[in-house]
Amino acid sequence: MKKLLIIIIYVIGAYLLQAQESISIKGKTLQGHEAQLEYWLFKDDVDTIVAINYSEYVQMVHDLEEFQLQKARLGTIIKAKDELIAVFENYEKKADIHIVTQDSLINLADTLYLGYKGLYNDLKSIADIKTFSVLLGAGLNKYNQNNPGYIFDAGFEYNKIQLNYQFGNKYNGLTMRYRIPLF
Repeated sequence: MKKLLIIIIYVIGAYLLQAQESISIKGKTLQGHEAQLEYWLFKDDVDTIVAINYSEYVQMVHDLEEFQLQKARLGTIIKAKDELIAVFENYEKKADIHIVTQDSLINLADTLYLGYKGLYNDLKSIADIKTFSVLLGAGLNKYNQNNPGYIFDAGFEYNKIQLNYQFGNKYNGLTMRYRIPLF
């Protein structure tokens, strides 16, 4: 405010004293000279006063107001960007926590998988369950009352599906079975 008041005084003084080489303010007389860019400089040992045209003063005030508006607008933009950066930093922290949680869950799932796989292998060896087996068998078939015949059976089992070929005296056949464990 003090600077603005001084500029106003300079302008008024320059207007009143237009071609004078000295001005008096509050009982002080300052000697002046015209500077290169169409303004006057008045100074003594302590103070310096710059006198400009009124139109230049109006333009300076207008420019100052625009700069203040631009400063306020840029301040708002900077504040919004700072808030956005804070939100992104918070998001990044939460994402890092999420990644750590996912890694621990993946490790837990791997551990459980390996544990269940080991449990399955242990059960398989205890229950003597094989994935692939060869089946052999023999039996008696009485296809008529007077002629019983021996039947032989050869096949394989994959998981619970069995495929057998039966053969014997006057008998050939192919069977397919599915094993359903009850106990």
